[in-house]
Amino acid sequence: MKSQADVFINRELSWIEFNKRVLLTGMEKEYKILDKVKFCSIFSNNLDEFFMVRVASLKAQVEAGITKKSIDGLTPKEQLTKINKEVKNLTTIQENYINNELIDELQKRGVILKKYEDLSENQKNWCNNFFISSIFPLLTPLVVDPAHPFPFISNLSLNLAALIKDGEDSKNQFVRIKIPTKNINRFIQIPNEIIQHSDEISHIYISVEDLIGNNINTLFNGMECINYSFFRLTRDADLELKELEADDLLLAVEQSLQKRRLGGDVVRLEVKSDMPENILKLLIGSISIQEEYIYFCKSFLGLDDLNQLTKINRDDLKENLIIGKTHPQLKKFRFVFKQKPQFYF
Repeated sequence: MKSQADVFINRELSWIEFNKRVLLTGMEKEYKILDKVKFCSIFSNNLDEFFMVRVASLKAQVEAGITKKSIDGLTPKEQLTKINKEVKNLTTIQENYINNELIDELQKRGVILKKYEDLSENQKNWCNNFFISSIFPLLTPLVVDPAHPFPFISNLSLNLAALIKDGEDSKNQFVRIKIPTKNINRFIQIPNEIIQHSDEISHIYISVEDLIGNNINTLFNGMECINYSFFRLTRDADLELKELEADDLLLAVEQSLQKRRLGGDVVRLEVKSDMPENILKLLIGSISIQEEYIYFCKSFLGLDDLNQLTKINRDDLKENLIIGKTHPQLKKFRFVFKQKPQFYF
């Protein structure tokens, strides 16, 4: 006779299988390119929500010393181990697909994601001027030293971490800069007149973090930037509202929503795969996160921002997936649904 653990499927692992289907659906060839981008964005957005709520809940159980097994026979610690393994496999699949197929297919269709180093001098000049006029005023570098503790990193924010040096004899200083993705587009489009491209349907973009990174010396005038990289945090945003225990229900709701916006404890740290070791060590020490919750990314951080590209005015590259379609085999039965309902008493 089978035990309960053999007949039940773990809820979290089942959800991961669902999100895997979302990712694989976006990789199917019959979809148009911007619809594939949308599926990749949805997959990443789903993962963010999953970590903020479900992983955060399991992590809190582990920290509270709870070892009770779920109905499928797994302790919270065992569930987290399986979750991290499965999610890291899926994110690797996603990154390989984006780097090796999606970006190339976008380029063939006239949507080009360029790196700063690949731009022409004219394009670099435009980007540098755009940085000075539109991005530089939004940036606030925060130095970490004995007088200035490590700053609070808000939930799902994209950040630049750098080591700077003031003079030959001075010590390296750690600096954090929040990328203002709430105030400016994640992908900045270079105007067609700057591109000098005869094809008017082409769209060339550069990521805002790439532009900031290549203008980092402008932020630290007279100082030397030794190296820099990018990171992103996911925090506990699970709403735990115990109505019967709350003296002021409105205040409890406000506090829960503030936690949702800013986040609680860190449940995931995403870093660039080429992040310098010295910066990574400083991050881990400041954030206090275990190694299994660190994700090394070979593509863009925060891939849900790819959704911006789906707003390109190119109907030939996307299909309105919101509008439902009648299956061809059901069209001949339309008259059934046109009949007026009849009630018998």
